[in-house]
Amino acid sequence: MIYKFRVRSKNAMGWSVFSNIANIQAASLPANPSVMTTSIDSVTGGVVVSWTAPYNNAQTIEKYQVLIFNKITNDWTEDNTYCNGSDSTILAKRNCTFPMQVLRDTYGYNFGDLVTFKYSAYNTYGWSV
Repeated sequence: MIYKFRVRSKNAMGWSVFSNIANIQAASLPANPSVMTTSIDSVTGGVVVSWTAPYNNAQTIEKYQVLIFNKITNDWTEDNTYCNGSDSTILAKRNCTFPMQVLRDTYGYNFGDLVTFKYSAYNTYGWSV
C-alpha cells in the first residue's frame, strides 16, 4: 500500500504552502504461512510436502524455507538437496519430495511415523514469522 503525505507549518505569520507530495510504501513481511500438507508419491514412495502461498503483502515471494523435524538430532533442519525453496521450480509449484530412504536414514523416521515440516516465506522486507 502506498501512502501519500504532504505537510505545512503555521507560525505567527500564518500557514505555509504545502510541501511536495511524498509517496511512502509500508514495509510488510509476507503473511504468516498457512496450509501445509503431505502425501505419498505413488511412483517413488517418497513423502511430498506441499504448501499454500501466504498473502505476500504486495511484494513477490522470492523464496521459501522448508524445515523438517529431525528425530535423530531433535531439532529443525533445512534440506536444500530435496527442498531448496530458492529453486525456481519449487518456488513456482510450492512442493518437494523427500525420498523414504532419506527420511529413514537422515531424519530418523520409520514407516508410519508422522513426518513434521514447517515453512516460511521471504519477500523484499524479510521472512514471515
